[in-house]
Amino acid sequence: MELQTPPKQTLKSKQQINKLKFYQDEIMIMRKRLSEAVKHNNKHEVLVMVDHFDNQFDIQEKVISDLKHKLKSLQHQHIYQNHLSSSPLLDDDVDGTEDMTSFEKCFNNLRSEYIDFLTKWR
Repeated sequence: MELQTPPKQTLKSKQQINKLKFYQDEIMIMRKRLSEAVKHNNKHEVLVMVDHFDNQFDIQEKVISDLKHKLKSLQHQHIYQNHLSSSPLLDDDVDGTEDMTSFEKCFNNLRSEYIDFLTKWR
């Protein structure tokens, strides 16, 4: 049996999953800094924003979990497809790129809002 290199889509999915792990780590760091901000300032306005960010982090963690599941599923589909034939069963654009792009845009907006908040209240 001849060893085949992983299809391009599988490698791309692995890279995307690694990016998502990075974002998970970043959320952990952001949560820690958020709790430090509360220690320094417990005004009502700050507490409302802390609650807002905490909720947003929960949402982003759920999105990350869903995306990781989808990407792993796509990896398995691509591997299965690769073993069946050389003709693609899946469209080239079915690789999670649009979902990742959308997630990254939302996450970057959240990060920017978060940094502005920390700058104002630290």
